[in-house]
Amino acid sequence: MNSEDWVEKGNNYIDEENYEKAIKAFNQAIEKNFKKSNALFGRGLAFFHLKRYEDALNSFNEVLQINPEFDNPSRVYYNRGEIVGKT
Repeated sequence: MNSEDWVEKGNNYIDEENYEKAIKAFNQAIEKNFKKSNALFGRGLAFFHLKRYEDALNSFNEVLQINPEFDNPSRVYYNRGEIVGKT
């Protein structure tokens, strides 16, 4: 499978609320293409749902480092703000 396939699989796992499997799928996508910002974003969401806020914040920060013009950077900033509000 290529990185896009793994991202799709990770997104499906998030939809199913299977966050551990989502993280594994996103990690596979990142392993195949470490500049895959949508995989990093998805992994951040999965970490967030598992209340692993530091890991989530690290993933969201990586998104902005790799791709400051991410599809919708306000989503990344919003999620980072949500983490700050919970810690």
